Amino acid sequence: MADRPQMLVSEFEELAKHQGETVRLEFLYGKLGVKALPDGDHIEIVRWLARRLLPLGDELWLYSEVDLKVAKYRSGRARVDAVLAPDGSFSGQGNWVAADSALMVVEVTSYDSDTDRRDRWRSLVRMPRRGSRFTC
Repeated sequence: MADRPQMLVSEFEELAKHQGETVRLEFLYGKLGVKALPDGDHIEIVRWLARRLLPLGDELWLYSEVDLKVAKYRSGRARVDAVLAPDGSFSGQGNWVAADSALMVVEVTSYDSDTDRRDRWRSLVRMPRRGSRFTC
């Protein structure tokens, strides 16, 4: 029973459409999770990173607040702070996009007592990797 997901991915996606403006929902390892909305510091960190990455090439873009299909067999859904990918990578994919074209996924983390387990370790485990192209 512990290995059974709390809901189907399609049920989660429908729920996430109606989540409101106070939290962001994620669906990882078959479990529903709640993530706080990014604050001003998160936004400024992503802006700072964009300013440093974008001169690397006109064909790259740092997309902010991306809803990714992640985890084994794409059965997970994660909301990440930013994704570095070639321009136009997510066109035509709908609300939840494939991580295949991601060159880097950005998760801005806090300094609270649960950060290491929640934002760093679990984020690294849940993200798909393809050689050295994909970085967390």
